[in-house]
Amino acid sequence: MEVQLEAKVTQTRNGWNEITAATWRYVVTGVPDTTDATDQVMDEVYAESPAQVGNAFRESLDIDENRGGGVWSVEVSYSEDAQDTEGSTGAGPGISGNRAVVSFDTSGGTEHVTSSLKAPKKFGKAGAKIPDPGLLIGWKDKTKAECDGVDKVAPSMRKTVVQRMSALSTRYENLLIDLTGTVNSNKFMGREPGEVLFLGASGSDPGRGKFDVTFNFAIQRNETVEIEGIKVEKKGWEYVWSITKPTIPGDGQPPKILIEGIYVSPIYKETDFRQLGLHV
Repeated sequence: MEVQLEAKVTQTRNGWNEITAATWRYVVTGVPDTTDATDQVMDEVYAESPAQVGNAFRESLDIDENRGGGVWSVEVSYSEDAQDTEGSTGAGPGISGNRAVVSFDTSGGTEHVTSSLKAPKKFGKAGAKIPDPGLLIGWKDKTKAECDGVDKVAPSMRKTVVQRMSALSTRYENLLIDLTGTVNSNKFMGREPGEVLFLGASGSDPGRGKFDVTFNFAIQRNETVEIEGIKVEKKGWEYVWSITKPTIPGDGQPPKILIEGIYVSPIYKETDFRQLGLHV
């Protein structure tokens, strides 16, 4: 396929003769007659067109027409308002320059915990030597460091971002697949690296005109937790766990649980969410 700039349809300039908005039309020839022809055309024009023209940034790509014989035309729109607020310039193919609509929910989620924040209060018969479970919750077997634990409400936030799009290419679909189930490696939506988990996107392309795509995120803050006097730093979606063992001191003392080690495990890959091209 070959891509050529056919016409600079419109160009708006400010008082300093700088381009602030523009629409350029490209012609693509040699387009194969396949079911993914639209995706191929959009990808080729996206790769060929500049991300920035004067002070205007690439806002959206729209199929102008299929002229037949493997010839297509595509219009690329540029706007001052299309700059990504997180630092990248130019959105992905089909992303509209309009600011996305963001909604949130801090109702929280649930998580299963097996240790308490501090040593529990102990009660028993007068004079009885009560076993010490350490921080374990629901410890029942005096010879093993196993416990039932409990479910609790966990502080977290859900965010949905609704972004207007004009097209959805196979390349962008693959990007959504690759980023789902990963956390942010760069600052994103004002959140520090490691705090935002991408849960995936959903939408419906009517085949003509622009449409909305909903992007779903979950947020947990980076924090420092203290376990038996030991301060542990963890990113939002890292998992903290420990190795414990039961001990029997002897001399008639009750058994107790000791923590041998505390660990922080990353369970989600970090990726650059700026690739999504969202205007948030």
